[in-house]
Amino acid sequence: MSDAGSKQSLIGMTAADILALFSRGDRTAFQEISDTKGVYYVSHDQTLDGLFLVSPLGTKEFAMLVATSRPGSLDEFTDTLVAIGTSLRIPTVSVPVLPTELKATYREQGMRFNYPKGWIVKRDKDNVITIVNERQIFALKNFDELVKGQVIIFIYPNLKTVNYPFPEQNNPGTVAEYFDAMGLANKLEIGIPVRTLIVDGHELAHCLLLAKDYEQLVLVVYSADKKDAIVLGVFGPVGMLEALEPLLQKLLISVEVR
Repeated sequence: MSDAGSKQSLIGMTAADILALFSRGDRTAFQEISDTKGVYYVSHDQTLDGLFLVSPLGTKEFAMLVATSRPGSLDEFTDTLVAIGTSLRIPTVSVPVLPTELKATYREQGMRFNYPKGWIVKRDKDNVITIVNERQIFALKNFDELVKGQVIIFIYPNLKTVNYPFPEQNNPGTVAEYFDAMGLANKLEIGIPVRTLIVDGHELAHCLLLAKDYEQLVLVVYSADKKDAIVLGVFGPVGMLEALEPLLQKLLISVEVR
């Protein structure tokens, strides 16, 4: 069957068109159930009975069910198999809508920053802030478990909290280059190389690192007295963070540490 399907594109075909490929083009060989559920045909020969069913999935894709049995025995199961085949659906997954504004403000223990309303904030004993857009993200064990629409943000209020080994070299570009090198050492790839930019009067550096199933965005800005730096580490599914970066830049430059 794979040979028949691979010889021409299935784009734009109906369920009946696709099934015709597998019945050697003989449309009289199969029964059309309905326009919405699909089509099927049953074949009989001396060695095997076969049922072939194609059902739309409510998207631009189709499901195909193939069942075989000993000669003369498939007819009694046809209704059940058709019911199974036409019930196949792709589960719909609710993808969170990513925000465009920072409408909430965090003020606790000498820290202040703006963040998206409805997102969840936690602070650990080292004053590292974790922000997620879905509570269940806290239960994940690895970043590659993040799914489309999920994001996790870490705010490191000073270079000590990220174990940065060169505290006297606190220039945002230099700090970002350190994280870039650490990512390469851990077999991540460079998505966006280290760059320095000015955002609302603040000097900010960033880089994007790629793993197989997730990406890491690093943003760095000077602290208010320029004696230290604040680091934002953001993780999400591949292809997601670049579009979110303008909002993350605003989040980072809103961070105040006393």
